[in-house]
Amino acid sequence: VALKLEAALIANNLTSYQKMIYSGDPTSAIRNLLQSDIRIFVIVRIGSMEDPGKRFECVLKQLGAYGPKYFWIQVGLPFTTTHFEGSCPDSDRAESLEGSIETDTAVMDPALIETRIGPAGKTLPELYRQFLIEYPARLADARMKTIRGFDLRFDSVMSAALALNQTLQSWNYSDEMQLGNSSFKAELMKNILKLDFIGLSGRVVFDSNGDRTSVVMIYQLRNLSRHLVGTYDPIENVLNWTAKLWFAGGSPPVDAPELLTRQLQLSEAGTIALSSASSIGIAVSIATVAVNFHYRELRLIKMSSPLVNNVIGAGCLMCYASCIVMAVNSHWAVSTGLCWTQTALLTIGYSAAFGAMLAKTWRVHRIFTNVKLRRVAIKDSHLFAVILLVLATDIVLLIAWGIIDPLTVKSVSLPSV
Repeated sequence: VALKLEAALIANNLTSYQKMIYSGDPTSAIRNLLQSDIRIFVIVRIGSMEDPGKRFECVLKQLGAYGPKYFWIQVGLPFTTTHFEGSCPDSDRAESLEGSIETDTAVMDPALIETRIGPAGKTLPELYRQFLIEYPARLADARMKTIRGFDLRFDSVMSAALALNQTLQSWNYSDEMQLGNSSFKAELMKNILKLDFIGLSGRVVFDSNGDRTSVVMIYQLRNLSRHLVGTYDPIENVLNWTAKLWFAGGSPPVDAPELLTRQLQLSEAGTIALSSASSIGIAVSIATVAVNFHYRELRLIKMSSPLVNNVIGAGCLMCYASCIVMAVNSHWAVSTGLCWTQTALLTIGYSAAFGAMLAKTWRVHRIFTNVKLRRVAIKDSHLFAVILLVLATDIVLLIAWGIIDPLTVKSVSLPSV
């Protein structure tokens, strides 16, 4: 069964990540699957073969393999609605199996056996009572003490009779028949595979392996009660959902951890904080330049070269502006234009501010190291020459950088976390 199931999954482009086998105790198998972080499971089980204290659903409760993260699909004979002596409480079983799927065949489903209308226009219990009236001697047969299986036994005999009848019509049986004849058996098997009739247990059709093909009933468990949610007819290859599936988390669990690719960027809080601090710096720079310009005729300010002071203020302003561009480039948008703008503002602003300070420091140095106390005339034009020399060096380097090795935006994948 497991091999057929895996072949069906592959045929429908579904991947089976891992397979485990257990006998009486499924604890180790389920634990290994959970360690692989598998979320959706298909289990082929016979509940009556499991240890009562280690029933599959009891182990699910112990390991916590239930709820919104997991989804279980059971095929086989799980006996989930049957309580076995010595197993965990039904309340634990109901909790761990809530929302899980299990399948059954229309042939074996007890509810259908009781209500299905057969080819004679009667339900199976009605036909069974009629059979016992006509053949009261069969009551002595232990197998006839219950209605379960009566329809299957009847349809099995009917299948054999129909196949034999069809085979004998094309077979020369005037002489003594050798039932062990291989060609006769091959013809009989071929006619069995051709059968298609309505029996007491429903439509009787066999697949290429000679197995009975029946409509699959799909149930979802809610509080250990079966609720029909769909049917699948393998003969017509028709899947029919009769009810909407219920999920503990409101939606199906993911079948594996989802890999999300995200761009690492400056947080919104960091962006706001950096932009706000830089804006305050810009405001202070503008205010300083305004005060310097307004009081430029005062003796102390005039001696400090107000025009050079303005260059220092403009340089600081550009450095603060580069921080805002960096924040924007790190949070909202990434582009080579913003990268160049950030680099140029920071480079030229730093050179302007510290170049002007360097020029003023150089002038003070010349004055106070004048041992012979000669009259030294260092005008603002001399200071601006130093500043322009520094800025020209920056501009040449930036142009060379742009030509030889221009900035580019590149996406780099970091290790998965």
